[in-house]
Amino acid sequence: MRKVLVISPNSYPQMNGLAGHTTQIISRIYSSTNHKLTLLTSAATFPLEDVTSWIHKDRWIFLKLIPYLKKVKEFDLIYIQYVPNMYNPKGGLNISFTLFCFILKHLTRAQIAVMFHELYYPWRPDIKSVIMNIYHKTMLTIMLISSDRQYFSCQYFLESSKKFTVNKKNFVHLPVGSNIELNCTNEKQISDVVIQKEKINLCIFGSHHESKRHDLILKSIFNSLSSEHYHLHIIGPTKQELESYSPISFSDKPNCHFYSHLSDSSVRNILENSDLSIGYFSDGLSTRRGSLIAALQCGCPIFSTKTFKTDDMLLTEPFITLSSCEEERFCITLEKNLKALKKNNQKEKIKRFYEQKFSWRKQTKTILS
Repeated sequence: MRKVLVISPNSYPQMNGLAGHTTQIISRIYSSTNHKLTLLTSAATFPLEDVTSWIHKDRWIFLKLIPYLKKVKEFDLIYIQYVPNMYNPKGGLNISFTLFCFILKHLTRAQIAVMFHELYYPWRPDIKSVIMNIYHKTMLTIMLISSDRQYFSCQYFLESSKKFTVNKKNFVHLPVGSNIELNCTNEKQISDVVIQKEKINLCIFGSHHESKRHDLILKSIFNSLSSEHYHLHIIGPTKQELESYSPISFSDKPNCHFYSHLSDSSVRNILENSDLSIGYFSDGLSTRRGSLIAALQCGCPIFSTKTFKTDDMLLTEPFITLSSCEEERFCITLEKNLKALKKNNQKEKIKRFYEQKFSWRKQTKTILS
């Protein structure tokens, strides 16, 4: 039996993208044959009986992690989720953890695989950004030489990492999958959301952040469509968050529906019946954006932004419409698309695309190969 250790501070029952990704990885490996799983996490005991949980409530620094070095020799594969901030919420400055990984590589016979969800803080002309950028790049370099296989959530991250190591032969572009579970059939949960299928249904899915420019999306929707012709489903951001961030008021918009926390079945219900899912990313849509990938999983077309960081596989599909990030051009393009929007008739084609490019079956096979 092959023994696998997954290292991730974030996991079940936390509710964020990384925790969801870790939960999916463990569940998929668990369901495959001949694998014994252990999880090292700060979260909680994993709710599968045969998964061993090592709960680490202390800081993720070398001295606090030493006890685990004695336990790792038994494993065949060690899979590490990597985002700098996950190992130190205060800026992600934790070179000590990367040194732990370096020692780990030399103490165990296991293959060490690292999934790079983020690389480093962007370079900006201020002291704080420069320090964080250099520090994170140093951490990245150590993580690259401390691993046997390197997975990157988007092609841009893979290409950017090549200059930090001479050994690039095991670099793999591994898009994130959707964290929405499709096998939920609880009718009570599904009935939490009522969809008027005869109207155009739009969706905004994902946590709120100023960089996601929900104000531009909402302005474009309100300028393009009359209220009686569409319903807007907003999953994640609250009404208070959006009204405090922009001058928009929802008091006269009963067709705008807010859901701060939904079951997977309810999210699936919205996405499967939506005609367009809309997201703005300042660095462009890429294969690390789980919220819009979830839309593809459910057969929903998407509208988003494009930069030089956008993956090639997302550029040519007819159900993915991409715009410039520049404010005026984004609004003009979105409004034009909304005015011409029809009911979604590409659902099965979109789902096939998801299965070919993003399915957890494909990801698990790659990780365990």
